[in-house]
Amino acid sequence: MKKSSYPLIIISALIIVASVALLFGGFFSDRFGLNKGTIPVAATIFPLYDIVRTVGGDAVQVTLLLPEGESLAAVDHLYDGANLEDLSTIFAIGHGLDTAGIPEASKSKIFTVDEDVNLMLEQGSTASPYYWLSLRETASIARNVARKLAEIDPRNARNYEERLNVFLKNAAYEDQLIRDLLPQAGTDKIAVYGYDWSYFARDYDLDIVWFHPPVLEALPDDARSSLDDAVSTYGLVSIFSDMGTDPKPLLPFTLKGSTSILTLDTLGGLEDRKSYLQLMAYNARQLFDGLGGKAQ
Repeated sequence: MKKSSYPLIIISALIIVASVALLFGGFFSDRFGLNKGTIPVAATIFPLYDIVRTVGGDAVQVTLLLPEGESLAAVDHLYDGANLEDLSTIFAIGHGLDTAGIPEASKSKIFTVDEDVNLMLEQGSTASPYYWLSLRETASIARNVARKLAEIDPRNARNYEERLNVFLKNAAYEDQLIRDLLPQAGTDKIAVYGYDWSYFARDYDLDIVWFHPPVLEALPDDARSSLDDAVSTYGLVSIFSDMGTDPKPLLPFTLKGSTSILTLDTLGGLEDRKSYLQLMAYNARQLFDGLGGKAQ
């Protein structure tokens, strides 16, 4: 096998495993005779919503609180019109990301899925909430979801365990494919604008040499200067910006002709990112392309 064809094989496998994972729900529904749609729960963001519906299957009715396509900046403002009274549980990421806007009367229903997650600290003290961007940490998320569902619905505990095990196998396989793919790219240095990709970078030995959170207008002078330095020092050909942020502050760098903007997606739910595993496969492919990788 030609070495140059290896990344293409991995990318094809990523697409297949992420797509096939969408199809296994019906198999378990038929095999175990689930009590369908009896448990009303909610999840704050799409990646968590997809994990809950994947583990829960037809036994749960899952409501997504932040609609697909909405920015994380809007998350707290969208709970006002949501009907939370009939929910048994609200699955949440926590750590300042997605629970502040939940009405006080419903806060007792919040179940944060971070138990056994290896949280990364921001500035040495505050936990970064973006831990779902790690396939390895998502194993803990999924186990916490299955445990909570079994607690509120013991009749279907075996179903949740079986579905959890399949999800974990698919996630572990995808994780290995990404580990095989990204070292084939041209560099491990990345510049990121928008949200925190530290968990993903940690898992796959990427070095975030420049990061800046979203801004409304132009980047501050020191941020522009440090990005210029990173581009010139490491020969970066791409700056990664999240789909939920406006990339306008980065446009001056693209006008110089040597750097392009590629999009990452923290939330998914749209187009070819309609499952959590598809979302992670998409981000891996974007990073591979933006880091100079070539699939032939």
